[in-house]
Amino acid sequence: SRTRAEAALFYAAALGGPVEVLSERPLIVKLPNFASPAECASLRRRAVRATTRSTVVSVDDAKAENDYRTSRTRWLDDASVPPGLSERAAAIAELPLENAEKWQVAAYEPGAEYRLHTDTIPAFNELAPGGRHATVLLYLDAPDAGGATVFPALGLAVAPEPGTAIYFRNAVEPVSDPFAMDPHPDAAHAGAPVRAGAKTIATKWFHPVPFPDGPDDGRS
Repeated sequence: SRTRAEAALFYAAALGGPVEVLSERPLIVKLPNFASPAECASLRRRAVRATTRSTVVSVDDAKAENDYRTSRTRWLDDASVPPGLSERAAAIAELPLENAEKWQVAAYEPGAEYRLHTDTIPAFNELAPGGRHATVLLYLDAPDAGGATVFPALGLAVAPEPGTAIYFRNAVEPVSDPFAMDPHPDAAHAGAPVRAGAKTIATKWFHPVPFPDGPDDGRS
């Protein structure tokens, strides 16, 4: 693992610009200018067609709508997003692009939120691609009020800024077995309610092995 200073140097070099390391464990890095205004506008145009209510995944891998998460979602494959954006995320995650899920674009209207959660849960270890090792969350715009990404255990609240991304690790490290990841309790976060205006984000999750097929070792 890297120290805070080492992480700042590494991710600044990977991004090609200054970054801010918000936490060392779990690792959380703020990445200003991760995406250009044109790239954000392109993704926002696609988000207009995000009409599917966002779901949450339960311990039995079932997906369901509830009041826990009230945004609307659309999935985009790498060919549907601006060129280079997915590769940029993979460079930050230090994992091959084949280990990543599609981009998930989520639109939050006034009052919409995503309550406290972790991006990986123990049940994901039983899936072929394992759990979500890391998250790249990109802000495509900023609401007039509210909508921060909050990490309560760390006392962090990241306000949305167009083009800024946050990168964070979801598991306790070091990870000796990619299929036995323990969610880091301090990586639990929430999307605070949008109080005025609207918020749009694009998220890419990275797994320890290729997604969606994973290794051919009998896991399911």
